[in-house]
Amino acid sequence: MNYLFAPSSEPIEYDECGQLYSHDTFIHIKRSMDVFVLILLCNGTLFIAQNQNLYELHPNQYVILFPGQEHYGYLPSTPGLSYYWCHFRFKNNEYEIISEQAAKSIVHKNTDKSAVNFTGYLLPETGTMYNADKPSLIFRLLMDLSQQNYFSKYQGNYALSLLILEIMNETLFNSENGIMNKTAYNVKEIEEWIHANCITKLSVHDVALHFGYNVNYLSSLFKRHTGYSLNKYIYISRISIAKQMLLNSSDPIKKIAINSGFSDEKQFMKTFKKTENMTPSQYRNLYYKKHFSPQLR
Repeated sequence: MNYLFAPSSEPIEYDECGQLYSHDTFIHIKRSMDVFVLILLCNGTLFIAQNQNLYELHPNQYVILFPGQEHYGYLPSTPGLSYYWCHFRFKNNEYEIISEQAAKSIVHKNTDKSAVNFTGYLLPETGTMYNADKPSLIFRLLMDLSQQNYFSKYQGNYALSLLILEIMNETLFNSENGIMNKTAYNVKEIEEWIHANCITKLSVHDVALHFGYNVNYLSSLFKRHTGYSLNKYIYISRISIAKQMLLNSSDPIKKIAINSGFSDEKQFMKTFKKTENMTPSQYRNLYYKKHFSPQLR
């Protein structure tokens, strides 16, 4: 897999962004562009190729399409496909497309086993966002800013730079491609499993049983590495899924509560208000479907 690497001394140069929503069967046209294209899937499956690499993207997965390289849809997507897109550049074209081995060398050379001291933008060509809340909100912010009369490209540049850093932190330092020690990676694996299974009637005991740990030991280990108790993280994961549903569907609150793993609407409302300091309806009204666009970008 290729990686994008660029110095972070300057913000990324924002061009334009939006959200595609297709009511019909969709297949991406064949083209090459003079800008980078970032695509983050919301709903459905996108089949897209870059040169000879075929990617099948599902919700919360992204791909970066490089300037001057041909990309195209290789299979049609079913109706209901939705994704965020953004076009961007680097100042003076200061970037490199590097190998995975070169990327790992840069990471080890410029960090002390954490993301804190890392300088630069470094992203795998494609990856999965296990927590896509912040990237989704930043995309919405970019779309809101671009429609305002007082919009400045500098606002877009800094918001986009934050978006790329959020994706980088998630895919580089919080994944198996990262530089964590074995214990930290095990905890990350547990986080990912919880996120994938939290819509079921999941308990702390279920998590401990699945990974073969004593409940008390696992609870202590998990909180030491994440700052959250296992029980709280289960609820945080459910809220994360519910937020995506609120932003990307018109389903009623009661249905979203059940589909995100809560026992009833009352429990969902109480937990959401405590976590987000607003009701689910207030959250939805901030961003819901303001910018859906059928056009290709």
